[in-house]
Amino acid sequence: MMLAGAALGLTGCSASAEPAVPSSSSTATDARAAFHAATSALTAQPFGFEVELQDKLTLSGQFDPVTRKGSVSGQIPINGKLDDFEFITLGDDVWLRLGGATAGSAWMHAPADRLTESSFNLANPANPNGVMYTARAVQTLWREGTNTFGGEVDLTGSWTGPSIVGPTGTWNTSRGMPFNARFDASGRFDQFAIDLNTVLPGAFLVTRYRYGVTVQTQAPPAAEVVEMPERLLQPTTA
Repeated sequence: MMLAGAALGLTGCSASAEPAVPSSSSTATDARAAFHAATSALTAQPFGFEVELQDKLTLSGQFDPVTRKGSVSGQIPINGKLDDFEFITLGDDVWLRLGGATAGSAWMHAPADRLTESSFNLANPANPNGVMYTARAVQTLWREGTNTFGGEVDLTGSWTGPSIVGPTGTWNTSRGMPFNARFDASGRFDQFAIDLNTVLPGAFLVTRYRYGVTVQTQAPPAAEVVEMPERLLQPTTA
């Protein structure tokens, strides 16, 4: 089982280190600088986010990359159906629960550094919530308005689980996926949306952001915690 990702919130892709741009003009350079600044903001201040993909994925969470604490909850596709998902990170520790409390599921604990190359790489202080993976996956980028940008993103390297939209073979054709980004007045991401029409007709994977949040979370009760199975700690590839 692999965690379904979300653009700039929970996405992981392996691609070039810098977004490409259509030309070397000053406009293109400005777009790249603005995009880099917006990405960097998500590694330096607390933020909240909501993620939607039609009836296939709903997540909301908050994260403080400075104090390394946060939480995510919602529903993700597991074995062909939506299941409850909860995630907590506090410093060097993370906890994951699938199925929710109503199903009697235990919280699974793991050291954060064991998740660095796994599907649950949300707590890495150098790459909080996989933000940098998504930035590196951007192939082309251009400014469309004062606070809006367009471009294309390469999802073929995603380790976040091709089952989110279709079989692996389909996912692996998803180069050049159109996206649009909207910034707030401070140049931070307000919304990031990827057009998945070629692999899931009519679908958009949308992440919305909010800032000025106070991130409050705590570890689950010890009596409800077990250690995470080794199979969930292994690196995964699409």
